[in-house]
Amino acid sequence: MLLLMKEFVKLLSILVVLCGIGNEAFSQKKYTYFSVGAMIGTTHYLGDLDDNGFSPWKGDGKLHLNTLRPSFGFTLNYHFNPHIYVRIGFNQGWYGGADSLSGSTIRKSRNLHFRSALSEATAQVVYEFFGTDRLYEYRPKWTPYIFTGLSVFHFNPKAQPNADWVKRYPNAFENEDKWVELKPLGTEGQTMPDVVRQQQELPDPYGLTQIAIPMGIGVRYAINKKIDLKAEISLRKTFTDYLDDVSGPNYPNPTDLLNYTSELSFLFADRSSYANYGIGREGVYFFPGSGEDAKNIFKGAYGDADGKSPKLLRGNSNQKDWFGFFQVGITYILDTGAKCPRFRKQ
Repeated sequence: MLLLMKEFVKLLSILVVLCGIGNEAFSQKKYTYFSVGAMIGTTHYLGDLDDNGFSPWKGDGKLHLNTLRPSFGFTLNYHFNPHIYVRIGFNQGWYGGADSLSGSTIRKSRNLHFRSALSEATAQVVYEFFGTDRLYEYRPKWTPYIFTGLSVFHFNPKAQPNADWVKRYPNAFENEDKWVELKPLGTEGQTMPDVVRQQQELPDPYGLTQIAIPMGIGVRYAINKKIDLKAEISLRKTFTDYLDDVSGPNYPNPTDLLNYTSELSFLFADRSSYANYGIGREGVYFFPGSGEDAKNIFKGAYGDADGKSPKLLRGNSNQKDWFGFFQVGITYILDTGAKCPRFRKQ
């Protein structure tokens, strides 16, 4: 969170510069004013376990309400132009995904799931299509708008253990309802020694604080002289593929996970229907009765002997993850009392 605050200070500095430019350009018209806003809505996510997060009615034809996670936010807005204003804001959201919700048999076989909270600090430039150079009480009754800017966000994907894991490995879990943080586990081999990661072409550890580019559209409606009603939908282009702790494409070698990391890393890395194996005194073993068929399935799960030709991919590393918000709310104009006499209402 400290890094998040430092980056937010940088965003605030950018906003101050923009405000200074706008204030100098329009101060003679005394148009400038501040407003504050509050919004609520839903969080949307697009990634390897997205379950149609942006279109929850797609897929198997059912509306998966658990793909619609809540969000809320606050903004401070500085209006310095008839069409343009800048704002700083904070958004808190939650998102998640599960292969069990997918209509794809491949997704169901992979059997991964996660959830995460998401905190965002953002600085944005907003352009309203309809405007006036008069005071705020003469603003258009309604207008569509677009916006973009820069965001810093923090996330932390977690997952639950299988019930049989808790029984089989009681020392590894408190209980089956406990959500486990996935990033420290290195489920794709991120926490293995560098030489092992290089040999198997495994990824580097990822950060939980990242930057994103917000972009969105909305509409504003003036309820009265000082209060506006707003509705907007937005996307965030991120530069990480780990909002869901899944990138892939390869499964790491489970024996290496057990030797170099932990039992938890071993278990959470591969939850697929191919993973018919467990942990014994001598390391990885196959469940009784599984025989050679299970070993062949297991080999096909994480790849050939060199780990480079997986038959079942853990994820798609060619596309970065996205998230966004659909929110409605109100803004309240803060009247500074600075008015140009010729524009004052009689």
